Amino acid sequence: MNTEIIHKYDQGALDGHVSFSDTLRNLDSIGVERYYTYYSRNGETHVERLQFPDVPRLADRFDVDGNVKAIQAIQRQEIDYPEFLRRIISSGTTSYFVFVDGGCVAYYGRRGECHIEPFPSAASP
Repeated sequence: MNTEIIHKYDQGALDGHVSFSDTLRNLDSIGVERYYTYYSRNGETHVERLQFPDVPRLADRFDVDGNVKAIQAIQRQEIDYPEFLRRIISSGTTSYFVFVDGGCVAYYGRRGECHIEPFPSAASP
């Protein structure tokens, strides 16, 4: 697994220079099948720690509508990736898994709540 490419695209997303579509295409090209922890199709794993300023307090309640609004805002390129992360954290998302091969993202709340969001057609690798 090429962890340098993973880091490059994570950092590029945080800096606002790389779109979700570009990230998906590049991760797919190096064999990443899903990520939270990055998992490649050949069984390798990698953990990438994201650091960004002004991380909000995690909401106690999982707010699907708040998550969907953040998803829509980043898809319309109205906000950057760090702001997207702030909004989903404020909406109670504790973690999310991107299923590159499955074409969707699963967002999870503190008590196991889950929202599945299909990739927009333009973002599919």
